[in-house]
Amino acid sequence: MPTQHIVAEGECISSIAFRHGLAPDTVWRDPENAELRRQRKNPNILVAGDVVVVPARQEKSAAVETDRRHIFRRRGVPEKLRLQFLVAGFPRAEERYELTVDGVIVAHDELTDAEGRIERFIAPDARAARVRFLETGEEYDFALGRLEPVDTPRGALGRLKSLGFYAGSLGDGGGAALSRALQAFQAAHGLEITGALDDETKRALEAKYGG
Repeated sequence: MPTQHIVAEGECISSIAFRHGLAPDTVWRDPENAELRRQRKNPNILVAGDVVVVPARQEKSAAVETDRRHIFRRRGVPEKLRLQFLVAGFPRAEERYELTVDGVIVAHDELTDAEGRIERFIAPDARAARVRFLETGEEYDFALGRLEPVDTPRGALGRLKSLGFYAGSLGDGGGAALSRALQAFQAAHGLEITGALDDETKRALEAKYGG
């Protein structure tokens, strides 16, 4: 029978579905989650305390020939991690890097692409990633699945931090710190400089961040 799952910090629909042996769309599109979809819009951006209804698993059978090998793939596994690195607006193209996910090195001495991007398949419930550029020794840490909606102070600061407009911790943000970061972002993107998280700024943040 269906169960209710209380979202903890760092969880998203993909990680919740993975834990229960379901495809993300099966959980996200369940009719019981209609109100959650209305509130959150994006299955990868939930808030701690949200309630997700997890439907019961349904058995599925397939008719296949005997004495032959058959491959079955589970939908929604794995997820893809996408990162892009820029310096002064220009991509860090073809730079050697090492990628660690949850303490395990998953890529070593590989190159960013021409746009400074790194793309890698990871487990849906991965919680942390680190990128180390091998030639400079620079390291960047990422908390996976912890981004809140853009209309919350932490959600806005998380995007501003990733885009290089805020250098503090998310716990210290809000108030004057958020306003200064928003002003810098608005100035850089030709928006009215208000320091407020207005609708136009939220749309621009989502567009630049990718969600």
